[in-house]
Amino acid sequence: MPNARFDDRCRQLLATLEETRQKKRFYYLAGPMGPKVFVEGVGEVIVLCSNDYLGLANHPEVVRAGIDGLQRYGAGTASVRFICGSFACHRALEETIAWFVGTEAALTYVSCWNANEAVFPTLCGPDDIILSDELNHASIIDSCRLAGRITEEKAEERFHRPAPPIGVAPSSARGVSEHVGSCERHVNRDRSAGRVRHGRQDGIAGV
Repeated sequence: MPNARFDDRCRQLLATLEETRQKKRFYYLAGPMGPKVFVEGVGEVIVLCSNDYLGLANHPEVVRAGIDGLQRYGAGTASVRFICGSFACHRALEETIAWFVGTEAALTYVSCWNANEAVFPTLCGPDDIILSDELNHASIIDSCRLAGRITEEKAEERFHRPAPPIGVAPSSARGVSEHVGSCERHVNRDRSAGRVRHGRQDGIAGV
């Protein structure tokens, strides 16, 4: 049913995004990705924003491999891998990556954004505090927020505490300042108080 308040709020939000030039619009491509693409309604443009650094998005061998994969495995399992399983090609890819990097195992994601979002919730525990610079990629900031939060006031309170004696473990804390900003102010303050040693102190690691 119609909701006048919701409609009004949406109109105000869209107007604000338009005024601040933050409103996103889709561009429709009439061909494959490359150094130059044809954008519908615009024409041919030079692409400076793609992650196709190696020019593989439309490389003939990559395209052929994609077609071969579709013919052999179909269009996917239609669910996540821990429910319906993983294809043998995924295992081969991850084993090859692990061998190349020199690790025990590797795990692939559909995007780097998804991979970044999984890092902090997986690796950080209840005794960890994450400091994230305001210039970090949005996927890193989202990952920090998924790991848990503390308000900026609580973060400020922790930074103002006297430095614990060497060898004394800090009290447990976990989270991310809700105001994700530059760490420089806090690092300089802690350095002057003798709390920063070797780039890591008091269980705090910068990102």
